This record gives sequence, structure tokens and C-alpha cells, in this order.
Amino acid sequence: MTNEKRKIRCTSSLRMNTNARKYVFVFILLIGAVAYTGWVRYNQSRLQYSEINKLPRIDVSDIQGRAIKARNFSGRPVFVQFIKNNSRTAIMLLLDLLVEWEESSLAFMVLTNKPEELDTNITNNPRLNIIGVNHYESLRAAFHAPESGSYYLFSSSGSLIVTGRDYVDAAKDLKRHLNYLLYGKAFSIQELIPSNIRSDRNDGLAQLGRLVETAAGRYIVIAMFTSICSGCRSGEIIRNLLKLEESQQGLISITCILGGSLSESDARNAKSQLHLPFPVIEASHDLRLRWDRLIASYSESELTDVVFILDKQGTVLDVAYPNCPNCWSPFYGRLDNLGTEDKYDKNSQLF
Repeated sequence: MTNEKRKIRCTSSLRMNTNARKYVFVFILLIGAVAYTGWVRYNQSRLQYSEINKLPRIDVSDIQGRAIKARNFSGRPVFVQFIKNNSRTAIMLLLDLLVEWEESSLAFMVLTNKPEELDTNITNNPRLNIIGVNHYESLRAAFHAPESGSYYLFSSSGSLIVTGRDYVDAAKDLKRHLNYLLYGKAFSIQELIPSNIRSDRNDGLAQLGRLVETAAGRYIVIAMFTSICSGCRSGEIIRNLLKLEESQQGLISITCILGGSLSESDARNAKSQLHLPFPVIEASHDLRLRWDRLIASYSESELTDVVFILDKQGTVLDVAYPNCPNCWSPFYGRLDNLGTEDKYDKNSQLF
């Protein structure tokens, strides 16, 4: 029992009077509010809730004097961006998307409160419908957009797919949505991790095979990261792996593999700074090639924070990954129960 629980139990046993209980209740509410505020501040820099679910009606003129109506974008996905005070982050996002999707049918509508300060390579781009200060506030109200910069991605039928505020890696995170909208292409976890790694060892998975062969535990848990952040999903994964290491010693062998821009020195630093008792290694050359090829085809946000369980035969028993948000809770539950199972439940496999 934690000290906090002991305090609460002891206090309850003294039969707190009504005023004291009110103070405790208010204190708990304040703690909850602080925690929620922190969560909101973190998430506001990325995805955000939207009060709209369809592309609003639009009937304005762009800075070239061309009539812009919602029906202009009929049959095409459209990216709408509000750029406040020519934010560098927002402009870099726009330029990244223009380059990445140059040959696609993606339509762009850019709203800015300072069109005269935009670079000519933006204002002269024929793909951009740029709407200036005369309509900026009215359209911001129509979209229920925040005062700071934000973006919206709509399908070809005008349905809202995703919205968020500008941040450095937004173009990478939008890639999976655009891949599906434009080409019907969606990432499958089996492209990275097949059902049995021994069946595919000549295509970048030999390193995983060696980990299985040398593992002391009956089960092998491997986590793959392209970045590590204590406040992100990767940090949550590592904290759960640490708990698992303590509770399932001898039964499970854990290894973290780093890819993307992370190097061998990053692996050493992560192990040292996070005080990890299990190996943290750099992806082999072949595994990195396989991994990077998929990142280039899809997006890095889909190919990091991937965790899976293998048996000694190299069979993947279960996996959790970003594109499967409902996988995480049952995945951690299965990890916790491995020690009480004589045989892993094959019916629960995702492959």
C-alpha cells in the first residue's frame, strides 16, 4: 500500500468532519484539473477536437480575385490551413505537403491574415487558393478555428478526416491519411513484422531471429522506436516494460531496438539515462533498410512505438502499434498474464 493510500485510510478512520472532507474533495478536484490541463496543453500542439465534421460553405475571392466556393473542391481531398502571422512552422508544413504530394489531386486552401508577407514561391503557386485578411476572420469563425494556426484535412466528399495545430512533424503524421485518401493505401503491421520472423529472415529480420535464438526467456518482447520521449507513447511503453521486467523475470526477455535517425550512441544513452535493465540496441543495417523503406512509403508515426511478443519458434503471438489504438490495453493485460498461462492463447493472435 502506498503512503498516500495509508494517509487516506488513516484520515477516514478519524471520521473527518464535513468541512475537512470538503477540503479533501476540493484538493482532489484541483489535482485532477492540473493533470487534465497538462494533457490538453500537450495534445493541443497536435490533434485537436473540431466542432465541424464537413467542409463549411465557402463563397469568397482569393488574393488573385478568383471566386472560391466549396464546390470547387468537389471530388478531391482538400487541405485547409489557417496561417497566423506567417508562422514559420505553418509555412514549412505547407511547403512539405506541396513537395510530397506534387503529383496528386490534393487541393489546397490557405487562409492568412498577412498575405502580403508571404514569399512569392507560395503566392505564385498555381495549386494554392490563398484567401487574405478580408475573409480570414469570417472563415475562421465558420471553421471554429482557434486564433493560432491550424489545419483541416477533408475527404473528396467533404468529410473532415483530421484537424490539428501546426507542429514540426505534422506533414509526416498527415501522410497516412493522405495515402489512404489519395491512393487507398494503408499500412499493415505485417509489412514490418510477419507472422513468423524465421520465415522472412532474408529480408531484414535476421537480427530479430538472433534475438529469439539467444533469449533466455520463454517469451521474447521486442519494442521498436524511431524516437523516445518520456511524455510520449514511447515513454509509456518503457515504463510498462520496466514493470514487466520486475514481475516476469526469467519468463520474458525484453529488447528495445532503435531506428530512424537514432544511432548506436543514442541506444547507449537511452539505456544509461533511463536506467534500463534490458538491452537497447541499434537496428541492424538490413532491418533499418526494411524499416526505412516502409517509413518512406507510409509515415514514421505509423512505424514507431511497435511492441510485439514472440515465442521461441519465432512466431509473433501478439502486437500493439499506433494504428491499432484498441490493441494496447489487452496487449498489456496479456503480458501481465503470461506467467500464469501454460500456453499462450493462440485464438488471441492478431495474425
